[in-house]
Amino acid sequence: MLKLPKSGGVVTVDPGHRKATAKRLVHEYLYGPRGLFCPRPIVLPFAQLRLFQVSAAQIAPQDALPIGFQAAEAHTQVGSACAPRRRSAARGGLRRGTAPQVKQVEPDASMVRRILAVAGQEPQDVQELASANSAGFVVLQDVDVEGKRVTVLAPNGLPMPSNVFLLGDLDFIE
Repeated sequence: MLKLPKSGGVVTVDPGHRKATAKRLVHEYLYGPRGLFCPRPIVLPFAQLRLFQVSAAQIAPQDALPIGFQAAEAHTQVGSACAPRRRSAARGGLRRGTAPQVKQVEPDASMVRRILAVAGQEPQDVQELASANSAGFVVLQDVDVEGKRVTVLAPNGLPMPSNVFLLGDLDFIE
């Protein structure tokens, strides 16, 4: 193995800076560049909501991994359908040639403050959601399990283009 030096333009960004930048960009998306917009809470009953989550495809069974390695739960990032990101089996995630698995999930309290992508149209097959266009993003503000409804914070009060949402890994805390 040969260690190569980093090129002069490579900068390591600390996780705190990444988190602060993500929070600023989500805030700007919802409230506008100078805070001029007023996002609206929208209440949706569970019956009008189809919520999906993308997870990594099973790469190898636990007994096929080297001794001492655990299959980690991956925070999957779906990129180009032609060339998905390579990630090691020990870390979990996608490998070239494996397709992400899309599964329907029920809303629960652990999803509060998560960012959801709004599908641009109803997919023919749920597996298409991993590479489908999104019409925008909303923040899941509240989940009322007893009342069977959720409250999402949308950048505008217009009706959603579809009732299909894709659960993301990002949280948004105001």
